[in-house]
Amino acid sequence: MTDLVNATELTPRANLNEMIQNSPHVILYFYTTWCKPCKQTEPMIAEIAAEFPNVMIIKINADSHPLICAGYEIKSVPIMIGIGERRFYLSGYGPITNVRKTLEKEWNLK
Repeated sequence: MTDLVNATELTPRANLNEMIQNSPHVILYFYTTWCKPCKQTEPMIAEIAAEFPNVMIIKINADSHPLICAGYEIKSVPIMIGIGERRFYLSGYGPITNVRKTLEKEWNLK
């Protein structure tokens, strides 16, 4: 887990639905520890968490939470699912500007 307040690692005791309901803007970030693109994405996740403090980022290890992955139909990692006024999906590793533009376009965040 990062030390950022708005980036949280999902634990077995956490209630995902409750976490989602308690924040108007949530990014579910699905990853694995062995995935190279996931490792490359990790610094970007921390940067987005710092830049957008009103967005709750929930990090979900796909190997540890297969039922949650099945519920969201996760087929590959890394993937980010935005849950807010509008839902969005960003899959694979890409530049941080893609995430920023998506947050601006879909949620009007800057």
